[in-house]
Amino acid sequence: MDENRDKPAETGHSHLWAARLLVDWLEREGGNNKSRRALAVLASMTVAELGASRSPPISEVEQLSNNYFDRYGGSRGDTAAGRWLRRSEIERWWQSRESSIEQWFRAAGSPWIPAITVADGGGRGNSTEYSFRFDDMPEFRDEFADQSLQSPDAGSADINAIVYTREPAEPAFWLGWLLKHPFPTLSWRGFVLIVTLGIVMVTTLFLWFALAFVLLTKQPALVRISALIAFYAVIASAGWWSMRPFWELPLERITAASDLILSMRQIYAQLRLTREKGGKDVRGWLSLERHWSTCPVCSGTIEIRSGKAAYPGRLVGRGSENPREHVYSFDAVTLTGRLLVPR
Repeated sequence: MDENRDKPAETGHSHLWAARLLVDWLEREGGNNKSRRALAVLASMTVAELGASRSPPISEVEQLSNNYFDRYGGSRGDTAAGRWLRRSEIERWWQSRESSIEQWFRAAGSPWIPAITVADGGGRGNSTEYSFRFDDMPEFRDEFADQSLQSPDAGSADINAIVYTREPAEPAFWLGWLLKHPFPTLSWRGFVLIVTLGIVMVTTLFLWFALAFVLLTKQPALVRISALIAFYAVIASAGWWSMRPFWELPLERITAASDLILSMRQIYAQLRLTREKGGKDVRGWLSLERHWSTCPVCSGTIEIRSGKAAYPGRLVGRGSENPREHVYSFDAVTLTGRLLVPR
């Protein structure tokens, strides 16, 4: 079977191909998380070294941080490199996505799967070292093997788990200047957004107070009362509905974007607020993204929607061909989902 594989059979060349595949996965992972960016830098260094027929590089944290700021700009200031990029954060970020990584490499037909090696400095003057290695792809995870043994239908286990793809979403033309690209909340665009939200909130409250004032003081005719109530209710509700996804972001981290802020060509999308810790500063990044997958049951597109009454307070993935039955959970961090409706 190996001779029929499209990928290079030679270990060094196939490691290079796997390293490029890792770079692709890290780019698709998106977001402005520091751990992802640092690993993307390390993966690019690995591609360069393997491309020159050398071993994967072992990068000290100081070198990695310097390359990070050369690529993305900024600086860590007086913060030590080891404190700026903590081993625990890198390992936690990577471990939470191992399932997504494995599925990505399996889908590409890779005989290898990347793993991260972190060598702790272990004392003053000794730097933590980071490197990638490429292990043999395991046959199957135990959980999937167990499911296949228990079910007489060999394909039944395949429908229980999915991996989502993240991509930029298209905002309405009048919001392109604000939401076309991710931006830090501590920026002029973040300031404009906060001011806009404040104006909408104040206007909404003013409309309701104005309605109460008219009703309590002038005692107009019944028809006029009904018209005023309808008018103010529509305006206030529209303002609240259109801005509610923004107001919920600080607590929810990801919300379903309303149609008012999306292009007519974009049906579903999500607003996402991520946190990036760099030195003494904590910055938030706001982005408009679309998460989707292919439904393993109906082959339709799974789009992220509100869980509504069936899954209150949750965002779930619903298959386009049967959105009531083909429902999957949605984890925006690991980009994975599990079937919620038993079959």
